[in-house]
Amino acid sequence: MKKNKEIKKANEEYEYLTGDEEIKRLSELREKWIRDYNSGISEGFETGKNYGYETGKSEGYKTGIN
Repeated sequence: MKKNKEIKKANEEYEYLTGDEEIKRLSELREKWIRDYNSGISEGFETGKNYGYETGKSEGYKTGIN
């Protein structure tokens, strides 16, 4: 299974390097989308974690649990 993924990735890289300009452009756009998506997920996670921490801290002070 892992080898199949590695072969697929290698094939994609080969096509990227030898393909025409349209294929290169589409590949770059896909890679950008993946990076942007992962960045958004990471940012959302951190925001949610911080919100949860602050909310829990605030609730703890309200109930007298420090």
